[in-house]
Amino acid sequence: MLNWPITIKQINNELSIDDLEGMRTLENGNTRYVYSDLVQGYRDGHIILLDEIDKINPDTAAKLHMPLERKTVGNR
Repeated sequence: MLNWPITIKQINNELSIDDLEGMRTLENGNTRYVYSDLVQGYRDGHIILLDEIDKINPDTAAKLHMPLERKTVGNR
């Protein structure tokens, strides 16, 4: 075993863009953006496993182009 960190995301046809990227939340009267586990894993250098990727909605799949091309994700 290489002991590399891995993030696994179960894919289905109802997966939303917010599920992939994250979303704004209200916390103590303030809004803040919370990145998804997938984005956090990508940014931390994890191996990303997209389980059953063939089931993804085409509109949602379009959001995967940038990370698959190893481009910046998020505002960091």
